[in-house]
Amino acid sequence: MRIVGIAGSPRKGGNSTTLLETALEAAQEQGHTTKCLVARRLKVQPCIACEGCKRGPKCVVDDEMHDVYAAIAHADILVVATPIYYYAASGWLKAVVDRTYGLLDRESKPRIAPGKRLYVITTQEESDPADGAVVVRQLERAFAWLGMEPAGSMIATDLDEAQAVLERPDLLQAARDLLTSGPSG
Repeated sequence: MRIVGIAGSPRKGGNSTTLLETALEAAQEQGHTTKCLVARRLKVQPCIACEGCKRGPKCVVDDEMHDVYAAIAHADILVVATPIYYYAASGWLKAVVDRTYGLLDRESKPRIAPGKRLYVITTQEESDPADGAVVVRQLERAFAWLGMEPAGSMIATDLDEAQAVLERPDLLQAARDLLTSGPSG
């Protein structure tokens, strides 16, 4: 399997990125090919709502999002990870997610093969997993337009400091199991 991860944290070594990298490492150990894209390092402009992607074969904004499109197209599994900021996905990830609109043709049909699996990882300071569940659902709905099937999610709570996840072996193990143990919720 080819697995692509998109890290939505602005922090190097942030909690959500650490969990994503842990999940990808476990998948790699099982023989899967993995690639991790870091949203804050990508030169991706926000969607300009010009509908150029509907008039032509691709998004008209010429930036690194075209590399993301190619990575998603060639993946069997997509894993997106984001910290919860003000009860939403990070702006870094949101820009990438919004631009996946360019993978839909003029009839809103996906330009990529359907049936790819989607996993979502969220991290947050607050204890209530419902906050992360809202973001998981939003991302699942967005990627459903591309024919992706939700396959699992991980909502990590009570992480109030950068790299706090390193002190949580339960969360690190859950990340290792996310892609290798089949669908979860």
